[in-house]
Amino acid sequence: MVDEAGRAFPCPDCLEIVQAQAAPYIINRAARATQRRAPPAAVVFVIFHIESLKNLAFSVRSQVEAALNAFQINVVSYCGRLDGGISDEDQKELINGLDPDLRHHVVIVFITESHPGGGWWWESGTEACGPSQVDEVGVLKHVNDSTRILARAALSVRYFGLLCGWSLDGDGVVSSIAKYLTSTAAKALVLPTASVLLVADISPMLPELILNLCYYGRNLRDSIYKVWGLSDDAREHTGLLVMDRVSTSQPFSCAKLSYSPVCRRPLGYTLPEAWTICGCPCPPHGHLSWVLLKEVKEHKREALFAYKSLCCGFELQLAVFLNRLRSVVRDELPFTEEDWDPETCSFGFDPATMIRMTVHPATPSAQGLNNLQGNPRTLAGKKTAAEVAKRRAERTCNPKQAIPPASAQGVSSGSK
Repeated sequence: MVDEAGRAFPCPDCLEIVQAQAAPYIINRAARATQRRAPPAAVVFVIFHIESLKNLAFSVRSQVEAALNAFQINVVSYCGRLDGGISDEDQKELINGLDPDLRHHVVIVFITESHPGGGWWWESGTEACGPSQVDEVGVLKHVNDSTRILARAALSVRYFGLLCGWSLDGDGVVSSIAKYLTSTAAKALVLPTASVLLVADISPMLPELILNLCYYGRNLRDSIYKVWGLSDDAREHTGLLVMDRVSTSQPFSCAKLSYSPVCRRPLGYTLPEAWTICGCPCPPHGHLSWVLLKEVKEHKREALFAYKSLCCGFELQLAVFLNRLRSVVRDELPFTEEDWDPETCSFGFDPATMIRMTVHPATPSAQGLNNLQGNPRTLAGKKTAAEVAKRRAERTCNPKQAIPPASAQGVSSGSK
């Protein structure tokens, strides 16, 4: 309703006339347009690949260049074989292609494959020589040495690996990577954790991820959740190992990220298909096997879940020792983060001792849930409870003795 009937109210076309500049309203002409800003920095984009993945590497290069050029970002790129590296002359040529008034970020992507026995493939092999592999630190050292000129005056240097995470669970692999990168100019390393993975499943997220980092200036963890976390394919196919730090003088913060919908993958642990337990006919692909009956976030350092199968109705109870696991919600989606333990130099979560599943026959109205909370169920939970009870007994015998904090590691089969 217009209360002031005599007040001038020019139409949008009249706003172009000088006399109508003091209009009583504002038109937001950018409401449906892409809001842009001046590029804050240039980007040097480098891809190293093994020969068998050459076509994929050039495809990723084209996608990233197209995304950055769409935002008028000054970008120069190089694509070459992993075992060849990049020469000093090529690095200087890339630097000369940058706007001299802008500083630059360096983004390095290496596309290869993990070797089941440890290490990453170094080359695909030719008729003259067979394929070979090098340990993870050896590959990263070669990449770092090959890009030292690019990294000298860079705002940031970030590494992204497009490969499966088969070798990451090997003894000392992650700790040796973190130890080496600490002495370099790198600020971040991102690796997939899935042991079986097609590179094409996760490579499409790179352009948007680089835009978030180098154009919008978001931090790495937020950028990952905005891109990987919102991609149905990427988050379903693999979790991520993320190492990052604010400055090169600080140690790396290291964590594993995984998508964890409670009805299929609670706390990152994939539930078995119900039909593999009860023998019912296999449902069509994509159909859920379970419905959640009850969830207890934490009870005696364990997370507890109770499920009912959608076929014959039997119940599955799951206990997970939390250790260093942490549930987070980003954009209304559930994820699990596992922090690196600097004391043991490992991710301490061991499924063999920190997960316990029990199967129960169907009961009317899920009466078995009354016994869900009780004594610890996992081996790690039982050991921790026994240690706490022992310390309390010692405290009773010696009241002046302080009770030390409970061990967070439980039973472990070794460092990972």
